[in-house]
Amino acid sequence: MTVHIALGGLVIALATAGVHRWLARAAALVRRSVLVVGTVAMLSVVVADWVLPAGWLEWSPTITGNLEGYVTERVGAAVGVAAATAANPFALSPKPVTSTSLPASESWWLTAVWWLGLSLATIRIAAAEWRAHRLKRRAAPLDSRSFPVLRESHTAVEIPLRISPEISTPAVVGWRHPCILLPKSAETWDPQTLRAAWLHEWAHIAHRDPSLQRVATWMCAVHWFNPLAWWIAHRLRHESEVAADDRVLRSGMRPSTYAKTLVALARDRLTPASTAIALVSSPSGLTRRVESIVAPQTRRRGPTGTWVSAVAGSYGALVLLLTATRPASATPRPDLVTHATTDVEAPAVAAGLRDAVDQEIERLVDRWHPTGAAVVVLDPQTRRVLASGDYRGALARSFEPASTIKPFTFATAIEAGLDPDTRVDGEGGEWIYDAAVFRDHHAFGSMTLTQSLAQSSNVGALKVFAQAGPRALRTTFVRLGLPAPPRWTPAQAAGAALGHGLQVTPVQLARAYASLATVSPTNDAAFRPSTVLHVRQLMEAVVHSPEGTGRQAQVRGIRVAGKTGTSPLPRPGGGFFDDRTQATFVGLAPATHPRFVVLVTVTDPRSGASGGVVAAPAFARIAAAALDSLDPS
Repeated sequence: MTVHIALGGLVIALATAGVHRWLARAAALVRRSVLVVGTVAMLSVVVADWVLPAGWLEWSPTITGNLEGYVTERVGAAVGVAAATAANPFALSPKPVTSTSLPASESWWLTAVWWLGLSLATIRIAAAEWRAHRLKRRAAPLDSRSFPVLRESHTAVEIPLRISPEISTPAVVGWRHPCILLPKSAETWDPQTLRAAWLHEWAHIAHRDPSLQRVATWMCAVHWFNPLAWWIAHRLRHESEVAADDRVLRSGMRPSTYAKTLVALARDRLTPASTAIALVSSPSGLTRRVESIVAPQTRRRGPTGTWVSAVAGSYGALVLLLTATRPASATPRPDLVTHATTDVEAPAVAAGLRDAVDQEIERLVDRWHPTGAAVVVLDPQTRRVLASGDYRGALARSFEPASTIKPFTFATAIEAGLDPDTRVDGEGGEWIYDAAVFRDHHAFGSMTLTQSLAQSSNVGALKVFAQAGPRALRTTFVRLGLPAPPRWTPAQAAGAALGHGLQVTPVQLARAYASLATVSPTNDAAFRPSTVLHVRQLMEAVVHSPEGTGRQAQVRGIRVAGKTGTSPLPRPGGGFFDDRTQATFVGLAPATHPRFVVLVTVTDPRSGASGGVVAAPAFARIAAAALDSLDPS
């Protein structure tokens, strides 16, 4: 339970109270229908909070136009989210993720208090259910043939009857297999009273009140802190009684006779179990019911199907809106994410490295005229930011990582059992996954995993992803501290495997790459040592193989490993620009025993250049300076 969802429940409760007030002159069944839908909506907003990914309307980007228009590595960004486009044509363009969550300490104790309240309410519900079950078991079965007026009713054989000395007013007990309990005094009732009591309790069962009352009880347990939740449950019980009264009157019983029956039964009332639905409730409720019964102009007909559908649809849209607009947040792993995503420079690093970063930022601005640029140099052993550079706030902004996520997709599949020597079929540059067409920028055929990553093949990466599946990829993202919603659709997971449809900060992505720079046999490591070594070899080919997209990241005298990433920038009104990109390169230096993780990302470089052209050369120069800064000893 988050503050956002608690406020969402309050919004739904206020809407329910307002509509109920507006329908004061409507039939009880109409007012009851609003309370029922409101009750379900208040529970649904919590369920949706657990099931739907945070900010899910914003999470899946969309593109418009012909996908074949993208003919460079930028094809991946468009194709990677094609399935999301097909599934949700109203999806919004990706944008930096911001959090409006409470601080962790405050969020923790608020969650703890909510769980305590829910636990106490659950105990209370369990005790009430046990009392009702015991009341039902201790009641003696009753033969309806003993009551001629009930034998004449067509419903008598459908609903079991029991008689109990522990109650003095009729009640319904149970929700899956409800039965009607009659008091011991019912054996002496006149036929008119017996018929009225029977019809009233049968109406509760026909209206499914036992089940709905339990839904309301659980709604109060979940929203125990919200007084309007308790008001809704109280009003639902009252409107259910009035609706049952209306059904009795529609059967032909005179209002005055029925009102006298209720008053007579109320003279000597014992409260049954709280989960039972009694014919006579509180004195104040009885007064209002009698007034409704004898009122000559009272409407007693139920709502139409159109009305119920309209109310349910309106509340459903409100629930989706409330859950869709809650902020998305990553689920970081504490041992991998040890610092906030800000510039935390280590004072022991040689000034030459920081100077090199500053010079490279200036070079990028002069050469490419971007709207933003960021550089991060990270120690993979400690996850400490050794040096960083920032142009126009790009270091603190989220961006779409694109193909720089693919090494983690490959690592996930290898962890899941994929043989590193496996070949994948490029399908001539086109493949259908989950009813969506994915295309490459070249017509690739059969490829090794090395060739697939080196050439940044989208089809190849999706073939690899299919070996692991959405659940395994989400687990990897959570372990690395990357954004991972509670549940992915196949289209969203496919986009995430290509690095599309999610937002990361530069430091966040650099720290994720640190998991590929360290070999640890401990259980808390993100990947097995053998997986790390295999993926590093694949990343070396990105830089050092003839077909690699990151050839300009080569550093003279050493071998490095890395991955390019290029994604089109989103248009404000939806879709993507054809000639404006986010160009990124993330690499490890040196490749065999990495001492540095270096990330370079450039927003909107001139001519829409790719990560291999813009960011890879900057990586090479910064990596060389970082290695030069090491103590020769």
